[in-house]
Amino acid sequence: MSIAYSPRHRVACVANSGAKNSVQCYDVTGTGLHPSGDAMPLPLKQTTPPVGPTNTVSDILFNPSESALFVTIKGTGTGPGYVYAYPVSRGKVQNKPRVSRPAALGVNFGMSFLGSDVRALVSDPGFGGAFVDVDCDLNVSISKVINVTGNAATCWTQYSADFDAAYLLDGGSPDIAVLDPVSMKVKSTLTSPAAGAGKFDSAIGGGYLFTLDGADSITVYSLKESSVVQTLDLTGFGARQFFQGMAYYGGSNRVLDIREYLSFSSHYRTSSELNCR
Repeated sequence: MSIAYSPRHRVACVANSGAKNSVQCYDVTGTGLHPSGDAMPLPLKQTTPPVGPTNTVSDILFNPSESALFVTIKGTGTGPGYVYAYPVSRGKVQNKPRVSRPAALGVNFGMSFLGSDVRALVSDPGFGGAFVDVDCDLNVSISKVINVTGNAATCWTQYSADFDAAYLLDGGSPDIAVLDPVSMKVKSTLTSPAAGAGKFDSAIGGGYLFTLDGADSITVYSLKESSVVQTLDLTGFGARQFFQGMAYYGGSNRVLDIREYLSFSSHYRTSSELNCR
């Protein structure tokens, strides 16, 4: 199960695996959650509980303008996975998705947009990830495949606008690949103690990257210094197997000045520049 929330539309959407794999959206109101339309079925043939990790639902997220909802779905291991893209109209997620199946992505996992609606990073545990382009009709195509040296199971992605960097997190390695969204190359590696094991769910906020580790810990990285600043021991909170998900609540402690903003934004195309209507 994965969850996405749109502050603009006050809509929360949940992607479910299992026999009734689907996307269900809810209007978020002062009195609670209220279903917004029927559950929208996904293409998996699964059981409850699901058997994976292949052939299961992965990530769900809104694009930066919150004009579309995206869902990544892992393939069976013998063919490409899926990216489902649902348009949002008048605050409602529409029930007819645009379905893309880029051939190089077999086990589509995490997805992060890179500062605009038209470019994203998708991870694949088989090799690392891929930069993808999104057109006006929400079709997703591969721009460049990224093979991460030492890849074990690269499953999660993150993006920092402040540092103009994308991140690939590996469930089987303590190290994190840092990518340049412009050149689409691996530019460095965030290293951390091997005791933390692999990296799972994560969040970025206030200039820091927080990762839920394979071990009983959370590692905190300073993105400015590209170094570990804290490892929080979670052994007192219960069994590691039950820890899932991560979110950051709070504002950034850094604001781009206009010169930095113009330099950053010039790298990317916006939806209006693509003449999307």
